[in-house]
Amino acid sequence: MTNHMEHTAGAITPADFINRFGRRVLTDSGSPGMDGREGVGSTTELMLASFASLLIDVGDRLDTSQYEELLRWIEMCRARGPYGSPSSKR
Repeated sequence: MTNHMEHTAGAITPADFINRFGRRVLTDSGSPGMDGREGVGSTTELMLASFASLLIDVGDRLDTSQYEELLRWIEMCRARGPYGSPSSKR
């Protein structure tokens, strides 16, 4: 995994990725890990943290259109997933 700390001032940092329970999902280096501890978390927590880690890696290289595509794909998967429509509550 690359060193995520090479971003410029004002950029998104690993500490910015907080889940709905207020827990960090990435370590300081940007690796997946609950509460900032590498490798800690359930399978699902680590999968979500891996996605956050990917965003740290590529986020500053994506343009607005590419972010819109990512959002569209996420909504598509959510709508077709086991919980039904995007308005369904989990």
